[in-house]
Amino acid sequence: MLRSNDHPIKILFLASDPSDASRLRLGQEFRDIQERLQLSKYRDKFWLEQRTSVRPGDISQALLDIEPHIVHFSGHGKSTGELCFEDELGKIKPVQADALAALFELVSQQVKCVVLNACYSETQAKAIANHIEFVVGMNKAIGDKAAIAFAVGFYKALGANRPIEEAYEFGCVEIQLQGIPEHLTPVLKKKPQTNEIDANLLSVKNLFPIKNKLTIFSQPNKVCNILANQGLDSGSWTYDGLSYYCSTPYLEIGSKGSLGLPNNLAYYAESEVANIVQRVKIVLNLNNEITKQLAFSKFIKATLALFENLNLPIPDGLIPSIHQEIPCKFQQDYGLVELKLEKTRIDTWQMIITNVS
Repeated sequence: MLRSNDHPIKILFLASDPSDASRLRLGQEFRDIQERLQLSKYRDKFWLEQRTSVRPGDISQALLDIEPHIVHFSGHGKSTGELCFEDELGKIKPVQADALAALFELVSQQVKCVVLNACYSETQAKAIANHIEFVVGMNKAIGDKAAIAFAVGFYKALGANRPIEEAYEFGCVEIQLQGIPEHLTPVLKKKPQTNEIDANLLSVKNLFPIKNKLTIFSQPNKVCNILANQGLDSGSWTYDGLSYYCSTPYLEIGSKGSLGLPNNLAYYAESEVANIVQRVKIVLNLNNEITKQLAFSKFIKATLALFENLNLPIPDGLIPSIHQEIPCKFQQDYGLVELKLEKTRIDTWQMIITNVS
């Protein structure tokens, strides 16, 4: 069974439709992508975020805020190779290929695929593909209907656990199925070494590559036992059709809040392969403000105990950051330690240890 609290594949949809350019159906494209992902078999694995009326400065802010794995741009492109964003007045603001390529170089460890659903975007795709594994661009002008059809086919396949290259092919075929003679307009560019990578590398199943193998993380069953000792119980190292994991039941903390649930805490270990643990995390859901202080006290004790039991040094500043409720990141010899806050109807805090080099 898929778990909605798994690491999601984050898709950032950027839309820009300057007032002095021909109007595009960008809202329709977003809705169609959203619908296809929601209807897909692996819908719980995706998180779609949208930014509209995007200005050049908004791009880097969105990349930093969302930390996406896939970036989808929908808008206008010029025959000279620039992509058209908006200025402060909503007019066309062209951005050169080398500028966007430089930006994506900075996030190349996070972003795995870029889709440029805009006219004449092949030039941009070539430049960005020097840093990003897969980039889709358009080799000439593309009509609204064809652009939307490509997006529908692409995300329909992605939602069915097909790798990026196959999703691209499904997008092109979708254009053909709609009777639009533009199926040769989308082109796929690959980072040079990507040609040697398994075609399944960027499927839903394996979007997060392993960077490093450490002693404790090389023993999934031992990690599961540690989590069992931390929490109330822990299942075995299980494969759910997409990834391997073990987790504890939620430990309830205090009384119930307005949503009818108490604050609660649980432990997870996750990976996309069988013999390595890629992530270990503690998740704290805050459902009741009244018992928040007690919940954070439990969260801190759980964090200290987890590092001790994993025999890993705890980063300086992590516990003070939890006390002060400040998200943070610490690069350690054994991996990346993060304190994250996700705000929905409730606040969810996560302390994540990721096995990276």
